Amino acid sequence: MRKLLTICCTAVVFLLVSTEGYAYKASDLIILKSTGSCPGCDLREANLQLAELQKADLQGASLQGAYLFLANFWGANLQGADLRKANLQYADLQKADLQGADLRGADLVGAHLQGAILREADFQKANLKKAHLQGANLRNANLTEADLQGANLRYAKLDSDGIAIAKARGAIGLDLLSDSEKRKLLLKLKGEVYLTFTPSL
Repeated sequence: MRKLLTICCTAVVFLLVSTEGYAYKASDLIILKSTGSCPGCDLREANLQLAELQKADLQGASLQGAYLFLANFWGANLQGADLRKANLQYADLQKADLQGADLRGADLVGAHLQGAILREADFQKANLKKAHLQGANLRNANLTEADLQGANLRYAKLDSDGIAIAKARGAIGLDLLSDSEKRKLLLKLKGEVYLTFTPSL
């Protein structure tokens, strides 16, 4: 009995020591790995490199400082998630919903965000070098001081402030115009064509 008690105490101490220094909640990480979803969970600084989390529900989850290198979040729900200073290099976030997510200081180098919903997301000081943002919805997103060098914004939806920042920060793409600006340009072009071909009386 005494020996069994000693073994149990040793196991508890080992568990406490093994999780010491990690910000995430161990039980939340277990839930995520067993179910593939964990809305509102505390996963700060968790190592989820190469994790397969397609269509996972992580709405409102705290992933601050998490290591998400090459993780697969295709179609995942990350609305309102805290991803400050997270490492999302080359992660797959295609079709993911990150509306209102906090990505300040996050590393998104080479990340795949094609078709992602990024409305009202905060990318302040985020690293988006060579990120793939084709067709992404970035309306009302905060791109202040974000590094967009080589980021592909072809067909992305941006407001006027986003367009100005994207152009100044080195983004690439043939369509850096919002839908409203495209309509205005189209109407302008149509007007010019009409004037060009209107016969004189």
